[in-house]
Amino acid sequence: MRKNLLVLVGVACLYTAAGAAQAKATEKDLVGTWAGKYVGASSGSYEMTINRDAEGKLSGSVSPKPDDGEPYTSPFNSIKFADGKATMTLFDPAGNVEITLEATLEGSSLKGTYVVRARADGSEAERGTFTGTKKATKG
Repeated sequence: MRKNLLVLVGVACLYTAAGAAQAKATEKDLVGTWAGKYVGASSGSYEMTINRDAEGKLSGSVSPKPDDGEPYTSPFNSIKFADGKATMTLFDPAGNVEITLEATLEGSSLKGTYVVRARADGSEAERGTFTGTKKATKG
């Protein structure tokens, strides 16, 4: 009986520790500079910066560097954060496509998917995945 009790206590401690480690990320965790890679019909690297103003509104920009193309920077049209997930939208520099990023944060890492749609008719032009890590803040 004592042995069973020790096993149950040990299992309960493991579940408690796992639950604490998997606590949902907050909007504050998203704020900062991120760098990573993306892969889909095209691939490359990116740097993304997320800020929060005094009223709590999120803003930022992303700078993709395609393996076969010219780098650019575009501001996010919207950034929403709920239930540990971020959804960000932006237009390409020419304004022809809308790009939607959906990301899940785990500590200083993020991973997610992106979809590129033509603004004219909403047709999907590309879909892929991305990963990134948060850059350390200077200070």
